[in-house]
Amino acid sequence: MKIRSLQFGLRLTAMLCLFAAPVLAADDPVGALKTYAYGQDRAKLTAVEDAVRAALPDPAAARALEARLDAILDSDATPDAKDFACRQLRVIGTAQSVPALAKLLGDERLSSIARYALQNLPDAAASDALRQALKTTNDKPLVGVINSLGERRENDSVPALVPLLENSDPAVVDAVVAALGKIGGDDALDALRAVASNYEPSAADGGLRTEVKLSDAVKGKLNVTALVDAFLRCAEGFAQDGDTGLAAQVYSRIYETALVPKPARLAALRGLAVTEPDAAVPILLALLKGDDAFMRVTAIGVARQLSADGVSQMVAGFDQLPVSVLPPLIAALVDRHDDALVPALLKLAKHSDPDVRVAALQGLGLLDGNAEVATLLLQTAATGPGAERDAARESLRRVRGAAVDGVLAETIRGNDASLRAEAVRAAAPRGAKSALPELLKAADDPEETVRVAALESLASLADADQLPVIVARLGKAANDTERDAAVNAAVTVARRNADAAARTAPLIAALDPAKPATKVALIGALGALGGADALKAVTAAANDGDPAVAGAAIHALAGWPDASAMDALMTIARTSDNPTHCVVALRGFLQQVEQPGRTPEQALALYRQALAVANRADEKRLVLAGLSTVPSLPALQLAEPFLDDPALKDEAGLAVAKIAQGIANTAPDAARAAVAKVEAATRNETVLAQARQVTDYLERSQDYVNAWLLAGPFTKDGATMTELFDMAFPPEQAGGTVAWRLVPAANGVVPLDQLVGGDNRVAYLRATIISPQAQRARLEIGSDDGVKVWLNGKVVHANNVDRGYVAGQDKMDVALNAGKNVLLLKVTQGGGGWAAGCRIRAADGTKLPGLQVKAE
Repeated sequence: MKIRSLQFGLRLTAMLCLFAAPVLAADDPVGALKTYAYGQDRAKLTAVEDAVRAALPDPAAARALEARLDAILDSDATPDAKDFACRQLRVIGTAQSVPALAKLLGDERLSSIARYALQNLPDAAASDALRQALKTTNDKPLVGVINSLGERRENDSVPALVPLLENSDPAVVDAVVAALGKIGGDDALDALRAVASNYEPSAADGGLRTEVKLSDAVKGKLNVTALVDAFLRCAEGFAQDGDTGLAAQVYSRIYETALVPKPARLAALRGLAVTEPDAAVPILLALLKGDDAFMRVTAIGVARQLSADGVSQMVAGFDQLPVSVLPPLIAALVDRHDDALVPALLKLAKHSDPDVRVAALQGLGLLDGNAEVATLLLQTAATGPGAERDAARESLRRVRGAAVDGVLAETIRGNDASLRAEAVRAAAPRGAKSALPELLKAADDPEETVRVAALESLASLADADQLPVIVARLGKAANDTERDAAVNAAVTVARRNADAAARTAPLIAALDPAKPATKVALIGALGALGGADALKAVTAAANDGDPAVAGAAIHALAGWPDASAMDALMTIARTSDNPTHCVVALRGFLQQVEQPGRTPEQALALYRQALAVANRADEKRLVLAGLSTVPSLPALQLAEPFLDDPALKDEAGLAVAKIAQGIANTAPDAARAAVAKVEAATRNETVLAQARQVTDYLERSQDYVNAWLLAGPFTKDGATMTELFDMAFPPEQAGGTVAWRLVPAANGVVPLDQLVGGDNRVAYLRATIISPQAQRARLEIGSDDGVKVWLNGKVVHANNVDRGYVAGQDKMDVALNAGKNVLLLKVTQGGGGWAAGCRIRAADGTKLPGLQVKAE
């Protein structure tokens, strides 16, 4: 309770400081600000910013703090202190601060920041102060005040600004012109017209309420582009306020004035297109008929902004335009997605120019269609020339509207085969499920093109319930084209059934009574779908008396989507008297062996089976190619005997070399011996190159420990890498229970970050050094991060360090016993990379003969 009372007292004291009289406490942030200069410790500024944020929710506190900041402005505080006080008043200031801020508007150094603070104040007093400053400021401060009044956009400022248009300083006049454009309204427009009349007397047509006489000096330097921009701003303001008529007058006058730069004229034309299409369309049509290519392109872009009425007027003028501009103009108008264009596009689709017809057909696909549109697109898709046909087909797929689907269904029932085919083709990409009954009937159409198109659409639209109809159509197929379409439809539709047995049941039921050609197609479909029932049916078909059916079944089994066909394939490879069937079955079996997820031991057992049935050289080559992917000593031993077969020595050499590469880290002596056998058996350069890669690798990694037993990671909550270094975990404890796993060291390096990963942990590596005699040796160890080394249970090196891996960065001389010596490394990890490696050499750095290292 005492602590809470103390905290409340401290908060109360802090608040009272804000309301204190001019006698300032030493830790008062506003008081400390008075002598501040930019470049000093910014903590003073931060304290004031914090005080402002804290005061904002409390109006009384905010006004008290505002008064303190106002006092800074009225004091002898440094300019930087006043500058910062103004910045805070932009956040917290009210009408209360206007007098203090207004006094700074004539100050060359502080005027900008003071007016920015006033500019943001919503109170009318701020506007009054800025308008009053127009009479008391000059040069840059005056320009700044004018700009701020423009940003406030208040009509009441126009009368105060207009007299300054006759100022002798061009910068002041430019600023007034820009401000009037931002403020807008009738009075601002009248003043701008008065300015413009100094350049173009016709700008005064209709009379002026204001007269402005620019001095010759100002007239020669005034930014005319800025003047036109101000007119455009005024027009935009009228349009936003709903006075499109007056906006159009301004836009039209700007466009018609030859002195106006071209970009501004084009901006006015865009505004005119939106506010008064009746006036813009004739201009656009004239530009489109003109010789200026840039203006034609611009007119097309402006046409996109026309209102619906403007588009109608533009379309009515199409007959007046050069043919070359019609395609891009059609594309521009279609981008508006105005369905009122449909009648015009229907007409243009029959234009004499093919490019115009194509553009119109493409445009119809982006709008809502009707029966007339659908009929036109179907007819063109069926009978039109290349580009028009393609455009019609694409639009038929994309055009919106239920009426289009209705025409498609009606056409499918019609008498014209070419139209029926187009309607059928369009149904699928449109997702026209309503046409499904007609599509099912069309699958039995007298015309082959219609039947094939129907099957292709059914693949996209049919449900699993329609599968029997598709299978029945497969049985009636007249040729391979139709059968292929039916098979694709059957497989695609069957996959929509979640029940694996129901998925294949209609195809299996149709298999026995089918003709051979149909059986082949059904077997292909079953092979694509897979499943236990399909496997049983296709396996039985592999014994069919018809060679084509049996061959199709064996090919289907060879490409089966999972490994369940392996037994059937092995049986065929073992028992078939057809060499082709044996090769296909064995190839399929081997492809299944290569499926991911098998261990090297499992794969090796399957390759042994394959070799047992591989009687021909071609079959053995297939097995050797697969066997080469198994990195194990038994796989090497299985492949080596084939080096003695003249017909297989090259394939065997390649397999042996690849296997040797895979075991180079864990069994380097066996890999070296195997490569020597390869080099003795063959002169094939490709095989020898593979063997040399193994030899080179073994030489590079010589004397490194290339295989280890790994344990870990080991961690302790909250402990860092440095602290873990001297903590004893099970691998270094007598009798500790440890799970070890074999890991390779590519080029002598164990990538612990990939094998274990994580931060603030340790791992252990163990290997056995077999020495032919007691002798001295040197261990060259690299580690990322720290490393502790035991040899035969005794610590021989410890380096608790945070570092990256460098080979041999730590070296230590050790004594090896004759026979086995156990080497143990503890490697720490803080973060980032994590690795370790060890090389064993003689004490003088040369090779140590007779040494063996095993991961045990």
